[in-house]
Amino acid sequence: YIAITIDPSVVLESDYIIRANYNPEDMSKKLLEYLRKNNYKKIGIIKTELFYLNMVYDGLLQEKNQDEEIILIDKFQTYDNDFRSTILKIKNSDVDIVGVFLMGGQISEFYIQAKENSLEIPTFGTDFFDSQAEIDAAKGLMNEVVFANIDVSDDFRQKYQGRFKTES
Repeated sequence: YIAITIDPSVVLESDYIIRANYNPEDMSKKLLEYLRKNNYKKIGIIKTELFYLNMVYDGLLQEKNQDEEIILIDKFQTYDNDFRSTILKIKNSDVDIVGVFLMGGQISEFYIQAKENSLEIPTFGTDFFDSQAEIDAAKGLMNEVVFANIDVSDDFRQKYQGRFKTES
């Protein structure tokens, strides 16, 4: 049986199940590695209520050090796209950086609204940021934002684009 799932517990009870997907806990560890390297201690998070994003968030909570604080600023449903009140919450907070744990379609909208409301704070994201459509929709506002993802070689990317006509 081959399972495409983000839940790592699926493979614990059987030697005959292969789990093929990202491990959210690995993503959390890589994000914390970056945050620690850059001395971010007070970390704000905004996130869409999605199992995978919840697992990445939970991984941050489980792996954080005593001197690190992770604050859930706001949470959203998959259909939400108005982030103005959240941007105001971020502006009134004292966080050092904000994790933008949103889905495709929401990410670019958040950055556009952040620009419109003069929000200037470092941000980071998840592998949802690895979408050329999302990057294009953000009109340059996602430039230099760090996110954890699986490395993809240029050769593989070209073959994938040629076959499937997408970068997702």
